[in-house]
Amino acid sequence: MSSKWNAGKRVFEFLVPKPSVGKKSTSKLNISTGRMKGAAARLKQTFYEAANPKFRGKDFTFDKRPTRTKTIDEKRYEKAQIKKD
Repeated sequence: MSSKWNAGKRVFEFLVPKPSVGKKSTSKLNISTGRMKGAAARLKQTFYEAANPKFRGKDFTFDKRPTRTKTIDEKRYEKAQIKKD
Protein backbone atom coordinates (compact mmCIF):
# COMPACT_ATOMS: atom_id res chain seq x y z
CA MET A 1 0.00 0.00 0.00
CA SER A 2 1.08 3.52 -0.56
CA SER A 3 1.60 6.04 2.18
CA LYS A 4 -1.42 8.00 0.92
CA TRP A 5 -3.77 5.21 1.97
CA ASN A 6 -2.24 4.93 5.41
CA ALA A 7 -2.57 8.66 5.95
CA GLY A 8 -6.24 8.42 4.99
CA LYS A 9 -6.83 5.69 7.55
CA ARG A 10 -5.34 7.83 10.28
CA VAL A 11 -7.57 10.76 9.38
CA PHE A 12 -10.70 8.63 9.55
CA GLU A 13 -9.71 7.20 12.92
CA PHE A 14 -9.97 10.71 14.38
CA LEU A 15 -13.22 11.53 12.60
CA VAL A 16 -15.30 8.91 14.40
CA PRO A 17 -18.49 10.66 15.54
CA LYS A 18 -18.96 11.07 19.27
CA PRO A 19 -22.44 10.81 20.79
CA SER A 20 -23.87 14.04 22.09
CA VAL A 21 -24.32 13.75 25.84
CA GLY A 22 -26.14 16.43 27.75
CA LYS A 23 -24.84 18.14 30.85
CA LYS A 24 -27.55 16.58 32.99
CA SER A 25 -26.55 13.02 32.17
CA THR A 26 -22.84 13.72 32.70
CA SER A 27 -23.71 15.36 36.01
CA LYS A 28 -25.61 12.27 37.11
CA LEU A 29 -22.70 10.12 36.02
CA ASN A 30 -20.27 12.21 38.07
CA ILE A 31 -22.54 12.00 41.12
CA SER A 32 -22.87 8.24 40.87
CA THR A 33 -19.12 7.88 40.33
CA GLY A 34 -18.49 9.90 43.49
CA ARG A 35 -20.93 7.74 45.45
CA MET A 36 -19.19 4.59 44.30
CA LYS A 37 -15.78 5.96 45.27
CA GLY A 38 -17.09 6.88 48.71
CA ALA A 39 -18.67 3.46 49.21
CA ALA A 40 -15.46 1.76 48.13
CA ALA A 41 -13.43 3.89 50.55
CA ARG A 42 -15.79 3.08 53.45
CA LEU A 43 -15.60 -0.62 52.64
CA LYS A 44 -11.82 -0.53 52.41
CA GLN A 45 -11.60 1.24 55.78
CA THR A 46 -13.94 -1.31 57.36
CA PHE A 47 -11.87 -4.21 56.03
CA TYR A 48 -8.73 -2.57 57.38
CA GLU A 49 -10.27 -2.11 60.81
CA ALA A 50 -11.54 -5.70 60.86
CA ALA A 51 -8.08 -7.04 59.99
CA ASN A 52 -6.17 -4.75 62.37
CA PRO A 53 -5.97 -6.20 65.91
CA LYS A 54 -6.01 -2.72 67.52
CA PHE A 55 -9.58 -2.18 66.33
CA ARG A 56 -10.94 -5.61 67.32
CA GLY A 57 -13.98 -5.36 69.54
CA LYS A 58 -14.34 -1.60 69.12
CA ASP A 59 -16.77 0.44 67.08
CA PHE A 60 -15.96 0.82 63.44
CA THR A 61 -15.40 4.25 61.95
CA PHE A 62 -18.39 3.83 59.63
CA ASP A 63 -21.37 2.26 61.39
CA LYS A 64 -24.13 0.58 59.49
CA ARG A 65 -26.84 2.94 58.41
CA PRO A 66 -29.86 2.27 60.62
CA THR A 67 -32.45 3.21 58.00
CA ARG A 68 -32.55 3.94 54.35
CA THR A 69 -32.34 7.62 53.53
CA LYS A 70 -35.32 9.11 51.76
CA THR A 71 -35.11 10.18 48.15
CA ILE A 72 -35.94 13.68 47.02
CA ASP A 73 -39.23 12.47 45.55
CA GLU A 74 -40.26 10.91 48.87
CA LYS A 75 -39.47 14.15 50.70
CA ARG A 76 -41.50 16.16 48.19
CA TYR A 77 -44.41 13.75 48.56
CA GLU A 78 -44.37 14.13 52.34
CA LYS A 79 -44.33 17.93 52.06
CA ALA A 80 -47.28 17.80 49.66
CA GLN A 81 -49.22 15.56 52.07
CA ILE A 82 -48.57 17.98 54.95
CA LYS A 83 -49.73 20.95 52.86
CA LYS A 84 -52.93 19.09 51.90
CA ASP A 85 -53.99 18.69 55.54
